[in-house]
Amino acid sequence: MSIPCYVSISVIQYGFVTLFVAAFPLAPFFALLNNIIEIRLDATKLITQWKRPMAERAQDIGTWFTILVAISKLAVLVNVSTGTCIVLQTSMQVCSKKSTLVR
Repeated sequence: MSIPCYVSISVIQYGFVTLFVAAFPLAPFFALLNNIIEIRLDATKLITQWKRPMAERAQDIGTWFTILVAISKLAVLVNVSTGTCIVLQTSMQVCSKKSTLVR
């Protein structure tokens, strides 16, 4: 697999983890577990099957930085709105339970 493919997979994983952490709090743990396993498997492949890749200089990560910043800002909005919806739903359920108890 090429380096741009690994970067795109990592950015997608980062997006899923940051966007849906409020809905699934174990997502960062599973992403970490996945990354540890993937690093070990890739290290094994590099040692046993492939030649060492040639190092190339890069000035920065290019367009990926802009994409990561956009995902981070979107994640804040999604998590705040998810948290707000959860609080509103639980408060409505508590209010409806109180009103049925009073009657």
